[in-house]
Amino acid sequence: MRGKIHSAAGIVLAEAIILSNSNGKPSWGITVAAVIGSGILALLPDLDHRSSTISRTFPLQIASHGLNILGFRHRAQMHSLMALLVLGGLMWVSSINLPWILSVCFFTAYFSHIFLDMFNEEGVELFWPLPWRIRLVPGFLAISSDNHSILQSIIDRVLHMLLMFFTFHLCIRYVAYLPGGDWLNIMWNKILSLVPTSIIGWIKF
Repeated sequence: MRGKIHSAAGIVLAEAIILSNSNGKPSWGITVAAVIGSGILALLPDLDHRSSTISRTFPLQIASHGLNILGFRHRAQMHSLMALLVLGGLMWVSSINLPWILSVCFFTAYFSHIFLDMFNEEGVELFWPLPWRIRLVPGFLAISSDNHSILQSIIDRVLHMLLMFFTFHLCIRYVAYLPGGDWLNIMWNKILSLVPTSIIGWIKF
């Protein structure tokens, strides 16, 4: 799975969480931190692969090299329930000083990477240290290591459409609080009213 897909998934989930848990105007600082942080956390499990997008970024390439020395394998330790447990503990501790919604966004972004990688033909060692590799789809549908896959293309397109929708919706929410911005918010809400509530009813307008 390409890095841009993982990052897009993390950002989409962060924006969805913010939209579903904010009444009125979301905090600009929290939104920016959630989007940037989730985009990075969604790539973090691939620190176990030295040629991944995040492992080629200084100074994280040093951390990736350290994991390689320690014997971390690709889609094993960093892609396991154990990693989620450790991250969950860190997020719980950090939520004492950080807004809880950031912890939720970051944890969800990390989890999204593991979930998406279970569509790869290799699967992930979800129950590490047990060596079982978990894959969610049959081999003929799975995403191959050469990145040429109909399934990956579908996931890519869906995520980027969602990314455009949620980002635009958040921008409208902020513009609505500027002088003269009410008309844009009203027009956008009228457009959204044409969409069945069962699809977007969880978004707080």
